[in-house]
Amino acid sequence: MTSTNNAPHILKALSAMQMEISETGLAKDLPAIDKSGKELYKARGIDAVYNLLSPLFGKHGIVLGVNCLKKEREAVQTKFSIQYQTFLTVEYTFSSCEDGSKHSITVFGEASDHGDKGTAKALSMAFKCACFQIFCIPVCDDPDSTVHDKISNTDYTNSKQNMRHSIVRTDNQAKITRDQEQHLGGLLHQSGQNIADLLQHFNVQKLGDFTIPMYEATLQGLAEAGITQQAEPRITQQQVGILENAFKQGGWNPRKLLAKHSVNSLNELPASAFESTMNSISKFLQEQQVINQQPHHNQQGMNNNQQSQQQSRRQQNGNYQRNGNYS
Repeated sequence: MTSTNNAPHILKALSAMQMEISETGLAKDLPAIDKSGKELYKARGIDAVYNLLSPLFGKHGIVLGVNCLKKEREAVQTKFSIQYQTFLTVEYTFSSCEDGSKHSITVFGEASDHGDKGTAKALSMAFKCACFQIFCIPVCDDPDSTVHDKISNTDYTNSKQNMRHSIVRTDNQAKITRDQEQHLGGLLHQSGQNIADLLQHFNVQKLGDFTIPMYEATLQGLAEAGITQQAEPRITQQQVGILENAFKQGGWNPRKLLAKHSVNSLNELPASAFESTMNSISKFLQEQQVINQQPHHNQQGMNNNQQSQQQSRRQQNGNYQRNGNYS
């Protein structure tokens, strides 16, 4: 009786690749160096994995597809520095060029970085994990042969006290509203946070580009720093126009008003500043009107005073005449 292998071609191709890889394996020849230049261990780099698998994918007619199912970022602030950890859930699909059959696996990738390379590193780790698992790529030494020093209870306690976590979920890409942008801007100004550094951290151009997870993560970080006061609403565009017109008519420069509220433009003024500013302008205009009218009142006062003095002199002259005294 003859048996027929009806397995999809993609499984046959992957099995053939695994057979070839098992003959050579992939050595750990990439040294991991710490800041002092000391070699900590050796690993298999992503470039070595590419060099090993790329020709085999072509030889066996396999096309690789990738789909990032979920992404999370976490800011880890220690006593001396801050790192950004990226967590990915990635689905890899191996497709056969012969019959279109597919085989998919889901893996996780995690990486730490001081800048914006966390996603790229996490993808590299996810791909290496997928390939190591599906092809069972052998190594030249036992990865568990290195014995690491144990951490003391004191060091562990200190690390927990000096660490702060804030999770940023980036699978929700909805942007924040204008009110949320103003609220966040007010809190950042209150905290003295460098907004440019924050924008660079999240790789956006302005606060209005923040997604809801970015907004929530920043609020959480500010709250942990003790910045929880609600930002006062800003004046409306109509109120800004009224102020601009008032300053223009009076020939005034608003820089003192801006300095008083520590803002750079009228648009950033708090809502409460509008009424008080308009009251001050109105009071100033009334005082100016009184001053402009003051010469007229002085002249009238002088005329009344002169008339009073003339009348008094006439009365005195009449008395002098009656008493026979002449001046």
